[in-house]
Amino acid sequence: NAFQTAFRVLEDSIVDELTVSCNTAMLFLTDGETDAVDETNALNLVADGIARVEQRTGHPVMIFSFSVSELNAVDTFPRMLACSAGGVWSKVSDDRQLEQSLAGYYRLFALGLGQDENEGFVAWVEPFEFQPSLALGTVASAPVYDRSKTPHLFLGVVGFAFPLAAVDKALGVQAGDPATLNRIIAASTATCPELNLTQCELESYRRQGFAGDDALCLSGVCNVSDFVDVEAGTCPSISDYPSYLWKNTNVRDRTYQERVCCSVGGNGPTDRCAVDARVTSNQGTPIALWIAVGIVVPLVIVIAIGIICLCRRKRDSGDHAATTEQPTAT
Repeated sequence: NAFQTAFRVLEDSIVDELTVSCNTAMLFLTDGETDAVDETNALNLVADGIARVEQRTGHPVMIFSFSVSELNAVDTFPRMLACSAGGVWSKVSDDRQLEQSLAGYYRLFALGLGQDENEGFVAWVEPFEFQPSLALGTVASAPVYDRSKTPHLFLGVVGFAFPLAAVDKALGVQAGDPATLNRIIAASTATCPELNLTQCELESYRRQGFAGDDALCLSGVCNVSDFVDVEAGTCPSISDYPSYLWKNTNVRDRTYQERVCCSVGGNGPTDRCAVDARVTSNQGTPIALWIAVGIVVPLVIVIAIGIICLCRRKRDSGDHAATTEQPTAT
């Protein structure tokens, strides 16, 4: 019944035009074994449902199944379901793993988004009101990849927010012209990225979860050398979290020209950004200078103490030699 309902909702959404008709992710979670269910019929039902949705949308439906239990018996059907549908199974034996596992499915779509045919992909947000100015603006976001690796390795997302007034100027239209809004809306319905992963790329994604090699579906197809990186490693000495969460408050109440360092009436940046000077003066001595002082001053003190001790030792040695020297007869 759960699968029937899920596919009915998907198909109704297509008919009612409530879907973007792009790549679809279906998540299945269970914390127990199947009870009075014909597993073969269930797998056939899922296969038929996927085929119907893919035929209507022209894009793949990916099954992500999760067994939330420490019992191995609970893993049987979710793993079978994922492998039969060309999806991914994850084992979650600890509550702390749940959030990471559930959110991890985006990495698979990101893996496909990094393919060469999607290199220029940019996602646009439909115009919304900025706060606190209430001016209309939008955000353009693009994924960032390490393209020196194969497949290209997803690193993160870069987004840039700007007011529609800037778009009006770029398009050469009057402020508030409907043409700007129409262009943004058209851009926000961008072409759906292709998702054409090889078998070994998909297997690489499967094994990067908590289940490891137990999540693999194709026995003997991929060798160790065929597996690829699907997630960027982290630097051991660098935190993933920002050190200063309120960085944007530095430019609060500043004009747009001050924020972007533009000269009023000009099109290029100024030689010196006024807001940077204000931020520096408001914040006082830069933290880097304090760090340098904290390192240099103790070092100078240590060197001075060493010189004093050395001089005293030499003086004491000289005094001792003078007092112990015996007179000689001539």
